[in-house]
Amino acid sequence: MPKDTGRNDRRSRIAHLAARLMAQDGIEDYAHAKRKAARQAGMPETRELPTNEEVEEALRTYQQIYHHEEHRNWLRVLRETAQYESPMFWCSQLFYEGWKPVPSPPQCV
Repeated sequence: MPKDTGRNDRRSRIAHLAARLMAQDGIEDYAHAKRKAARQAGMPETRELPTNEEVEEALRTYQQIYHHEEHRNWLRVLRETAQYESPMFWCSQLFYEGWKPVPSPPQCV
């Protein structure tokens, strides 16, 4: 096996492990995720860490495989929440035919 192929395999493995750590553990720092992934892969002293772009690509792949539908649902919830929290949404409701105000919920004292 050529030397470059082995190095690329190690870099790819570390990139995918780092992406998983970022997705599952919420690690936001690329350098920290790469160092931790290298330790998990048994290569703590390696100088062959992947670039941030390689980790980002692996993260996108991970999200497509494991979080595709969940991510889509989360975006929908965020969009709906933003829509209903917008004052313009509530103002626009005034112009719908048949609109009637809804009483406020009772206040807890």
